Amino acid sequence: MNFEECKKVFEEFINNYDLNNEKINLKYLHTFRVVDFSEKIAKSLGLSNEDIEIAKVIGLLHDIGRFEQIKIYDTYDDSISVNHAHLGVEILKKDNYIDNYIKDEENKKIVLKTILEHNKLKIEDNLDRRTEMFCKLIRDADKLDILEMFTKKIFIIEDNNEKISPKVLASALSKKSVNNKDIITKMDYYINKISLVFDLNYPYSKQYVHDNEMITFIIDELIKKKEQEKDNLLLIKNIVITYLSNKEV
Repeated sequence: MNFEECKKVFEEFINNYDLNNEKINLKYLHTFRVVDFSEKIAKSLGLSNEDIEIAKVIGLLHDIGRFEQIKIYDTYDDSISVNHAHLGVEILKKDNYIDNYIKDEENKKIVLKTILEHNKLKIEDNLDRRTEMFCKLIRDADKLDILEMFTKKIFIIEDNNEKISPKVLASALSKKSVNNKDIITKMDYYINKISLVFDLNYPYSKQYVHDNEMITFIIDELIKKKEQEKDNLLLIKNIVITYLSNKEV
């Protein structure tokens, strides 16, 4: 397996979509940033060159379903369209398209499983050790890019009176990722993004978020517009910073 060859195949796949479409282009750029994070995490774990290549291919393919989702439904929202992970696996299985990226049968199973697991609230129990490792790796890489883009983009917070919903606040205070189904207000959406850190698995990932002060930035920006939620936000901030300071896996 050669990642550069896989990249060429992926670029041919992307030719079926309009990169002038902002949503398509955002996911295209996201894909390669996730590849980069996947490689960095894999190297931090001391993986073999073969497994580093597999990690990069998983990063390349993790959101392959997004492009068709956007083309058909013009949305990223799985709840009103289709589960993009399931769609991605369907695309890779159709006519054995996955063979263009990877030949080994066991590695194919791992790639497909990691794609299915990457957007779940939590990964499936009782996975074999190697599959679980790659599942955690792609979930970390995906979340790192989501958080980084959340802080680098123009951070626009709607100035309204919406508060953090009790269920969402309880999840954050319990160091749990917020379930998308529990999001009611715009504030819930922001806390959902912050809570991604509670599902980071590897020291590199926690260290990266901590060192780049991502959560500090997001919460400080929220406090400027949401003074009424200052106490809750500061409480969440302290919990997150303490959590990230613990480098244990």
